[in-house]
Amino acid sequence: MSSRPRARVLIVDDDEAVRLALRLVLDEHHDVLEAGDGGTALDLVDRGRVDVVVLDLLLPKTDGFQVLQHLRTLPRRVPAVVLSALNTSWTAATAMRLGAVDYITKPFDDVQVLTAVAEGLAAIRGDEASGASPRRASRVLCVGIPIGARATLSTLLEGHGHVDAVPDVSAALARLDVTSPDAVVVDVSEETLRTHGEPISRLRRRFAGELALLRRPGSVGALLGELAAGVAGHADRWSRFSEVTRRTLDDLAEHYRDATVERLGQTMRVAPYALSARFRQEVGTPLRTYLRTLRIEIAKTLLIETSDSVAAVAARVGWHDASHLSRIFTEHVGCRPGVYRRRHGRPWPPAVDPPLVPPVGERVAFDVAECMGELRPPPVFTAMLEGASRDVERLGDAAAGMPIAAFSDAVGAYLVERGVTASPGVVLTTSGTSTSLAILARALASAGDVVAVEHPTRHVALAAFAAAGLRVLGIAVDDEGLRVDLLEAALRRHRVPFVYVQPSFQNPTGVSLSAARRLELLALARSFDTLIVEDDVAAELAYEEIPPPLRTEEGTERVIYLKSFSKLLGPALRVAVMVAPRACADALRGAQHGLDRLPSALAQSVVARFVTTPELRHHLERVRGLLDARWQVMNGALETRMPEGVRWTLPRGGLSTWLDLPAPLTAPELLADVAKLGVSFAPGPLFCLDGSGQRGARLAFGATPPPAIERGVRHLARAIRERLRGTGRAPLVDATTAP
Repeated sequence: MSSRPRARVLIVDDDEAVRLALRLVLDEHHDVLEAGDGGTALDLVDRGRVDVVVLDLLLPKTDGFQVLQHLRTLPRRVPAVVLSALNTSWTAATAMRLGAVDYITKPFDDVQVLTAVAEGLAAIRGDEASGASPRRASRVLCVGIPIGARATLSTLLEGHGHVDAVPDVSAALARLDVTSPDAVVVDVSEETLRTHGEPISRLRRRFAGELALLRRPGSVGALLGELAAGVAGHADRWSRFSEVTRRTLDDLAEHYRDATVERLGQTMRVAPYALSARFRQEVGTPLRTYLRTLRIEIAKTLLIETSDSVAAVAARVGWHDASHLSRIFTEHVGCRPGVYRRRHGRPWPPAVDPPLVPPVGERVAFDVAECMGELRPPPVFTAMLEGASRDVERLGDAAAGMPIAAFSDAVGAYLVERGVTASPGVVLTTSGTSTSLAILARALASAGDVVAVEHPTRHVALAAFAAAGLRVLGIAVDDEGLRVDLLEAALRRHRVPFVYVQPSFQNPTGVSLSAARRLELLALARSFDTLIVEDDVAAELAYEEIPPPLRTEEGTERVIYLKSFSKLLGPALRVAVMVAPRACADALRGAQHGLDRLPSALAQSVVARFVTTPELRHHLERVRGLLDARWQVMNGALETRMPEGVRWTLPRGGLSTWLDLPAPLTAPELLADVAKLGVSFAPGPLFCLDGSGQRGARLAFGATPPPAIERGVRHLARAIRERLRGTGRAPLVDATTAP
């Protein structure tokens, strides 16, 4: 009696120690193969030598998501077990959506790995026992088919097929020398039939029943009908689509850029809910999800087939901007658009770069996080400044330490409009945020006390706390701002008088605290009887919706709110306000008396004249638009120019982004390289504790016009490439915590 042959399990991980540990677990029951990168894994899978794959997601050459996508196109089932150090919900969900049997995080449990592999093998044997065969992958060659129809076909194939495209019949004949599609569909006009009769006849002879001629004007429904013979595994399902669903697919293929469920409902004269329900029942995918997937497919095609910038691709598919497209790609494709283009795109001729000699007297000031040049206030502000100057003698009569009445009234109205709850509480006027921080450090803490900050954070805050003799605890930030879970762990170990945060467009990273984490932070402050110092330096510079402050009615007893006007009106206007709980009033006034007795009355007068006028609102709207445009230029340049392994944050407001450099490169080395080319930036250690942040860099764009941004990023990217000399991808820098 013959025994069942041993299954072949492929271990895919670039860590040799992990491969060895897995081999020790698996080789008693299975034949084990190994691959250190995704490319080698795909080669072994394509040769049919593998029954189950156990793979990491972070792989050189070809990442784990691409391996999973490839497995779905095979004519036979090859189950995959994902074993990864990435413990995030979206990576697990994406892997499972791509067909993974299980998602196991490192360090792994032996029994869990063996169980997952056994489940994969059981699924294969279940197919064999029932005689079922997995849906056959289909390869379709589209000739002259519009991009929307192609993307629709690719989306409907659900990863169980591949859609290739060529512009004309001659190109199709050339492509057939190197590929063997299951079906060919040609978009033809009467003129095409006349002028390309012979090539089309050759296609007919070669493909017989698998050649489809889609006569203009074509439709998605006609395309699916013509392809029925070549993609038989899908034809039955497509034939059951109702007329409304076919019309919906046609509309989306043509109007994907501005499509919404509500507009589709109006076009089809069907209630949006009923339309969505029918679409999901027939197609198997929610309508909104299908629209997002369709746009992703179109964006992929544009990235491969055109040399359009990432921002231009985003605009063509109906997403707001390059950063929006980057977020979508990172979540659903597993990489940024620029990385996807480098992996899959055709080798477009590189743009001819101008000489690397900077113009005389011209500098790319990525180190200046201020609104400069065209971002400065309008001429009416200058007139108000002159008016305030004429009041110098009268302003000199103000009582020491007391704000002028006009400033108190104007700023009070501004805070109400901003959504800040000032009462019950105390409002102090100071000579800027740095002075406010110095006052807080001496009023609320004593030398040797521990205070918590985001890490990285504003260097002026680190300087102020160091000058007061405080110990600083750095709490890491991610894409949702301060890691509140890490803060909670720190608060359990240390008595912390206050936590310093910039919840909106944090300097230097540009990230913002998510709505959920804002609530969690306030709850922590109540639970551990500590205060939150909210530095609201740049919320008004939002590219879209301005985020709310932390000091609302729910935060009046726990939040000290700091507001400076230097980022909005000019760095020379050193005046700010501090809104604090009434219980802190005496300590704050006492500390201010020794540190900041005379805030500038002239600066207060200037702000008071301008801060409540319509001109300020118009100015801020203009600045937000200009900053958004500059960020799009910078993000597009980073996507296009930067080598793989360089990562950056995607701010939705503010003046800067944070760059993470791959090892062994450090920011000080890079700064030395680009300084001679007229480029400057703020190196990471400036914002970090104990000399950490060596691989971080803040790139600010408020002082740099778009042409200079493009030039500066080009210089940075070239310097990084020269330094790396082929070094592979490195992990993100994690903020260290001070003892």
